[in-house]
Order: sequence, then C-alpha cells, then structure tokens
Amino acid sequence: WGIEHAQGTYLLFLDADDYYLDHTLERLYGVAQRDDLDYLDFTAHTFYESERARELCDESYYESRPEIPGVMTGAELFVQYQRHVQYHCSPCFHFIKRSLLIDSGLRFKERIIHEDELFSPVLIAQAKRAAYLNEALYQRRSHEGSIMTTRSGLRSAVCMLDAAESLHAWLRANWQNYDNDFTDAMAQRVRELRGLAVNYAS
Repeated sequence: WGIEHAQGTYLLFLDADDYYLDHTLERLYGVAQRDDLDYLDFTAHTFYESERARELCDESYYESRPEIPGVMTGAELFVQYQRHVQYHCSPCFHFIKRSLLIDSGLRFKERIIHEDELFSPVLIAQAKRAAYLNEALYQRRSHEGSIMTTRSGLRSAVCMLDAAESLHAWLRANWQNYDNDFTDAMAQRVRELRGLAVNYAS
C-alpha cells in the first residue's frame, strides 16, 4: 500500500520498533545522488532489550560485513554477497529508487511471513546501478516475542518453502537474462532457503 502512494524519488522501509540515526537519510540520499544509484544497501546495529533476546538471536554479524567497494549492477552485488556469505534480505537495509519498483511491478507477496526472502533478491537483480555502504545506519531493536526471537515452527517452514519455490520459479523464467555467476548465486540462495525451511520444520 505504501509503495503505491509514495511520491518521493526514493523509498525506505522502517519497522515500527526500530529507528534511524539522525544523519541516515541525508547520508543515503547523498551517496545515491552522487553515484546515480537506483539501489543502495547499508547495514545495521542491533540493540537488545534483554540478555535473553541476545541469546535467542544474536545479530552482531550485521556489523562485521566486509567492504564491497564500487558501483555495479544489482546482480553483481548479489554475487558478491553470496561469495562472502553476507547476504541479508531485510528491506529495511535497502534505499531504493521508486522508479525501480514501479517499473519492475515488484510487490511483497501477501499473507506469508518471510516475504522479504522473495522480494529482496528479485529486487536487487533488477537494479542497473547498485552499491553497498558499510555503515550501520539502521538501528534494530531485538526483544523477546518478536518474529526473529520466537520459534515459529511449521508456519515459518511453510512460508520459507513458499519463498524458495517462488524464487526458484522466477529464476527458471529469467535465467537467460543473467550470467552464470548470478544464476549460480541465486540457485545457491534457493538451496539455502529450502534448508531454512527444513530447520524450521524440525
């Protein structure tokens, strides 16, 4: 709904219990304008409301991501993420030119959880000019009872498998538009999602 009604040049997603640093928007806009980007990724710092929340889902890996310098296509950036085992699908880490979403027609799949596992890879694949900014501009709140800290069991398994199969279907329909490095990286991600589905089910 928000995508359809947005009027700005760029889109940014913010979860209800998180926040940005004071300079986040200025920083992202400046980099995107300077490098004429239609897709800019960045990273996060997670703060925990309790030690139990940290034990359930330690997200310190967000702050140890490697540098990926330069401007490239989104497909090339995705390959780099997979090679470094540092891909994170959260839409909250994407600064997106609105025209990229409008032109692609891409929207979130409704009535599932983990919908970002399908949305984000397809989005990044369609970016013509993409980059990664290794700065923790997003502040994530972790608390007991959230989706990330709660054992979701069968529902998570079914939704993760849905995302995996939908992503696989997209890859089968579009593989000819990409090089082998990207199709291999995307196939690897499909396998990872299927493995996550099995883990949730067990």
